[in-house]
Amino acid sequence: MRAEHWDVKLIDWAATHTGQPFIWGERDCGSLCFEAFDVLTEGHLAQEYRGKYDGEFSCIRFCKKNDVTICSILELAGCVPVARNFQQRGDFLLVDTGDWIRGHVCLGEKSISAHPDHGTQLLDTTEIVAHPQCVILRAN
Repeated sequence: MRAEHWDVKLIDWAATHTGQPFIWGERDCGSLCFEAFDVLTEGHLAQEYRGKYDGEFSCIRFCKKNDVTICSILELAGCVPVARNFQQRGDFLLVDTGDWIRGHVCLGEKSISAHPDHGTQLLDTTEIVAHPQCVILRAN
């Protein structure tokens, strides 16, 4: 169930995160998706995963040990797939790069994401969705 005024809260949340440094387990792309999910639903998903890993290799170990990905965690939390090009504000754009699943949160024309080399930044949503391995999930 979406929180009241989720759309305004999401934009405010994104504004506080944009330009922040990347931190494994706290401000990586998965953590951003989980925090955004909480903003949308008033949930506690980010709390469940915050601090469970603190680097690239500990993230890999955590995911393998628990048999989870950003996609599976969001799906277990109740997110459902959306057809390509039907994304909207609040959707999760998940791109399998082969090594990682990179998570982005759609804000409209831009999406927020986190990258180890660039920190938390806004990217063009249409470019993310154009990636052939992009999956779109929506919180209900």
